[in-house]
Amino acid sequence: MSFARGWYDPASWNPQIKATLTMVAGAPFPRVGHSLAVVKGRAYIFGGERNPGQLANNDMNVVFLPAYEGQEVDYTSIPARSLESGGAIPAARKGHVAVVIGDAILIFGGELSDPNTETEKEGRVWIFDTSSNAWTYLDPAPETPYPAARHGHAAASSELPEPRDTAAKPDRDILPQQPPEAGEFPPEPADIASWGTLFIYGGMALKKNADEEGKSELLNDAWAFDLRTKTWYPMPPPPGPARTGASLVCVGNTVWRFGGFDGQSYIGDVVDKLDVSGLWSFGSRGSALGELAFASGLGEWESSPYVAGPIARADAGAVEVVLGGRGYVALVGGQGRGSKGKGKETAEGQTEASGEDDSTRVFDDIWTFRVQPLRARSTQVKNPDDEQQLAPELAENSWSHAEYQHIDNEGDVKKDDESIEVMNQFRSLRRRAGFAAAKGSEIEGSSFVVWGGVDGRGAVRSDGYMVTIET
Repeated sequence: MSFARGWYDPASWNPQIKATLTMVAGAPFPRVGHSLAVVKGRAYIFGGERNPGQLANNDMNVVFLPAYEGQEVDYTSIPARSLESGGAIPAARKGHVAVVIGDAILIFGGELSDPNTETEKEGRVWIFDTSSNAWTYLDPAPETPYPAARHGHAAASSELPEPRDTAAKPDRDILPQQPPEAGEFPPEPADIASWGTLFIYGGMALKKNADEEGKSELLNDAWAFDLRTKTWYPMPPPPGPARTGASLVCVGNTVWRFGGFDGQSYIGDVVDKLDVSGLWSFGSRGSALGELAFASGLGEWESSPYVAGPIARADAGAVEVVLGGRGYVALVGGQGRGSKGKGKETAEGQTEASGEDDSTRVFDDIWTFRVQPLRARSTQVKNPDDEQQLAPELAENSWSHAEYQHIDNEGDVKKDDESIEVMNQFRSLRRRAGFAAAKGSEIEGSSFVVWGGVDGRGAVRSDGYMVTIET
């Protein structure tokens, strides 16, 4: 496997989009094929491999995110324990997914060392409560469908449907014309994992046992799990081939899908989306999402081809970011085949491109994809640099390539001199395959975290970056 800087059409590059990187190092958690979740300024790392072929244990590893690069990083490992005495805990795994709803981390799927592990029930969603640092789980409601066990799939989440009203009742009678003062009876916190929706897509179906004949099956199905009713809902099948390594993100009422690998080719040049607003209006009434299939159904996926944008790839990180009050998806790295580029390997184990090559490459680029249209002030674009003048059809579904800038040990942006330009070419995110990326609700709207992965020499990284996208 060789490494090359991400290829892009210079005409699509917007130099006003910048990715500010703050390195996070010093925590002894080398990981690949792991999951990452960010809650209240802490990065939670679960599963994966410590070295190729060496599965990590089932501890939850926590990194306290620093304020600036060079700050000493605090970290801890939390042995797995159940919320209930003698309850089940998740086994070690790789190739699983993690999302955050409230203060809970949801884990689904993954490849275990023993596929017949008793605690791994079909359709089960594992829940890590960051308040108690303990595990629980949600199993599908009886006699309801559920997705096949899998690894290499993609996931996204939404806080909708929101928690039911959990306001405490007063301990005395109050006349209707004399309601209690605001804040006198504050609402009780909702039970953990009692609201929201988990989305999953694709991946590779797991064999039921090691002796099962035949090859593992690539999947092209999409599911929504309603935490409130513990119901898996099969969503309309997405277009295109089955795949692993796709990227999935939910922004508002829309689920977006990008990329993947179909077993022969990397997939790109198109972004697919599905309007899931029907789930919110239906789920808010407290009914199972699964009933929606018979009530009204969802629409079909829509595809938006593009010419200028990221090259076809798989295993890219995808997170929602907010710029200027508008929704974007940030697409980070991944691996694919360069449109050109044979190269010599540098000391960092990376590749400088020259000529043509069809080998697998790992990208270090970051792209932003605008997913919410702007409100046009005029039908004509008077100033292309003024976003407020762009018509909706020009503003939505467009890619911009981000330029890197780095934060120094003093917390300041390093000057854009020649040495930094050289460093940008070879440092950036320090190209990595099999990394994880995640955004926390309490983090600034345009920021996210990247952790782990494998470098150009096959070594598993034990570092990461805090990334802020800005204009």
